[in-house]
Amino acid sequence: MAKRKNPSDIPAPLVPREQELSAILGDLVAKGVVADASFAQPGLALVEMAGLIQSVTELHFRLLGLSQGRFSVLQVLFAVPDKPWTPAILAESLNVTRGTMTDLLRVLERDGWVRRQASREDGRVAHVSLTETGRTRFARVMPQHFRRMAEVFAPLPAQDQRSVRQFANRVGSLFATYGESLRKKESG
Repeated sequence: MAKRKNPSDIPAPLVPREQELSAILGDLVAKGVVADASFAQPGLALVEMAGLIQSVTELHFRLLGLSQGRFSVLQVLFAVPDKPWTPAILAESLNVTRGTMTDLLRVLERDGWVRRQASREDGRVAHVSLTETGRTRFARVMPQHFRRMAEVFAPLPAQDQRSVRQFANRVGSLFATYGESLRKKESG
């Protein structure tokens, strides 16, 4: 197993300032890569912010002894324990490939968080559930996660927090629509 970095050894990601983004886009226009770069500014800013958020959340989940993917699987299984979850349904619910889900479940099963059991109706199908140990451990980890997330957003006034949620929903909807159009193109 690779040695984990000390959290203090991880450099803080840099978020380009508005002027740096403008300079990059201006260069793309000057080189003829794009005719009008104004449409790209929000996208580039979001990509940079996504990188920052990803970097920080990876550290956050490492400190909890998990990864974001494993936490997401555990959260679904914890929140809806009575649903007959299969790896395929979990993969679809979390918008990951079946291969990724297989890898996540293998690690979670190895570490005692989840168990896979053959379906009584169809032995080819496995149902996934939390172990008692997994449920107990997750019940301890989940409050830590939400407390840390609350700390991140605490400095924002309530109106700004609502605005962030509304903006995230609108942008998420745009990307969901775009993703669907790409999947249609891909499937021909």
